[in-house]
Amino acid sequence: MISIVIPTFNSISKMDMTLESLRAIPEKVPHEVIFVDDQSKDGTFDVLASECQSNENWKIYRLPENSGSAAKPRNYGLEVATGEFLFFLDSDDILIPEGLANSYAHAVKFDSDAVRNSLQVVAPDGTTRMSDRVPGWDKIKDSGSRLRAITKYQSLTCSFLMRRDVVMENNIRFMESRRIGEDITFSSEVLTKCQRLSYRDVPIRKYVKNDDEEGSVTQKLTSSNFRDFIEAWSDVEEILGTSGVSFIKEHGHAAMDYALRQFILFKTEELNREVFNVFSEFCNKHWNNISTFKFSRRLHELVLAARDADYEQFVDACKIRLVLAGHDLKFMNEILPELKKRYKVRIDKWTGHTTHDKAQSRELLEWTDYVWVEWLLGAAVWYSKNVTSRHRLVIRAHRSELTVDYGLDLQLSKVAKIISIAPHSMNDFSDRFDIPFEKFELIPNAFDVEGYKTEPDNAAERRFQIAMIGTVPALKGFHRAIELLAQLRERDERFQLNVYGKKHSEYVWVMNSESERKYYSMCDSRIAELGLEDSIHYQGWIDTKESLRNVGYALSLSDFEGMQVAPGEAFCAGGQGLFLPWRGVQACYPSEFIFESIEEMAEYIQDMQNDSTSYERAANYGREFMLERYDIKIVSNQVLDLLERIRA
Repeated sequence: MISIVIPTFNSISKMDMTLESLRAIPEKVPHEVIFVDDQSKDGTFDVLASECQSNENWKIYRLPENSGSAAKPRNYGLEVATGEFLFFLDSDDILIPEGLANSYAHAVKFDSDAVRNSLQVVAPDGTTRMSDRVPGWDKIKDSGSRLRAITKYQSLTCSFLMRRDVVMENNIRFMESRRIGEDITFSSEVLTKCQRLSYRDVPIRKYVKNDDEEGSVTQKLTSSNFRDFIEAWSDVEEILGTSGVSFIKEHGHAAMDYALRQFILFKTEELNREVFNVFSEFCNKHWNNISTFKFSRRLHELVLAARDADYEQFVDACKIRLVLAGHDLKFMNEILPELKKRYKVRIDKWTGHTTHDKAQSRELLEWTDYVWVEWLLGAAVWYSKNVTSRHRLVIRAHRSELTVDYGLDLQLSKVAKIISIAPHSMNDFSDRFDIPFEKFELIPNAFDVEGYKTEPDNAAERRFQIAMIGTVPALKGFHRAIELLAQLRERDERFQLNVYGKKHSEYVWVMNSESERKYYSMCDSRIAELGLEDSIHYQGWIDTKESLRNVGYALSLSDFEGMQVAPGEAFCAGGQGLFLPWRGVQACYPSEFIFESIEEMAEYIQDMQNDSTSYERAANYGREFMLERYDIKIVSNQVLDLLERIRA
């Protein structure tokens, strides 16, 4: 019989598939399932106790107090087990019944003491890959070479079929004082005591990588945890050394690579000097082997700092790094200072949608942990095809990217998240590029609300100033602003239209586009026809935080938008943003400022002219709306929370 031992702690919310897989074990495989609960607080014990009543070969035990790791529950489980074979399964892993049956039949037929298996890894997005495969196993005949092959190609976890007598007769137990690495020490002791080692290139379990908020032990690393890594490596080196196998030589690169990457991403503190010295001694002791390891440049910095006993350099190199890439980074202006407080940030400024310094981009990719790409354009495609498994790639999509095809070329499996700035845009991007909704995160543009000046030079004059920030391309609806101004000036000739940003004639691509050129020629003709030449002012680029305090209304008259920042800035500066009903605007801004037509908008502005109290009340409401929903503090926290979550 096989005793399947499963330690649990606050596990029940992620055990549905685990339990389902246990129920599917074929009747021809005699087994018992032993749950050992480590004082869960979420009802795990009660739910599993009920499950055990429905499955006569399932049993559950509870430790008297929480132990803090899987070691003690596993030790308890192997003590109460009655099977000829042991198999340890994590509570959030999924057993593959066919793999268990295959391994058990092989163990019985060939009298194996242990059967190792390949592993199926399931990523958070549902994609799978095979791991822990041992090539050329059938050609490896002697036990020493088999042990060396297992050490080289596998992770030495304790999830394998092992003869219980080997464990009990040699008094092999999990080290309960160690939170990390206790499993590889246990496995190495078991494997060195086995006379007959087997391997099946058939997965026996699915390892499910979760991106939940709580995370695992190895996603909250302290200096003590990092010491556990080092001491476990040293122990396994000594244990396997009795069989003529060097763990450091065969698997040291993979083990160190994993531990260093985990510590960079999930440390809860800087590595203290004492543990750093232990790591430094370890590196120097095994430098002959470590010097041959091909670490990424990112990790190589850490290893060299440890070898040279340079603590300050090691601590600095452990800081999480982020590259911000794209051709237009203006929408990052508010978020960037907050990111720099948490991460080391470098910029990869592209010269166009597809043009960049490739050598610089590759160098930055070697340097960084995170990549944030602004706009779903060429930079997003390039990074999606060049990041590795150690990187976390985030792409922020705005709106204009829907008109081009770059999204079709994304290597989506390499993208951790795509940020959409508005709900309707998220739907559009999903439909246009066939991107599943789980890839998206809804985070709006950020506004430094408190950073805007709000006191106008002349409060009464302000209400006669309307503005558009950017009138290119044609879909921005400049012609509507012209008509609005004409209607307002019929009532009061003091109304003025201020146009900020480049004039359409300054854009080469506009002048090269027949449709755009005709549109703006029509606008110019209409301005002349209405006699508005002296009441439309092209101001060029301005400091909106300073200048919008003298603007009464910023207009959003587009055919479509993602979110449109300009009217939001007007609210921040104590003015008002006014909108025509482009699709999705209701989800972005208050309905009080959305109008069905230019005529309704003109009527509203005229009413405000006659009631300064109502104007101020509406403006204050708009500013409070921005503070509560889009302020830099709120949006930055959403961004930082997202980056924290995708680390897993």
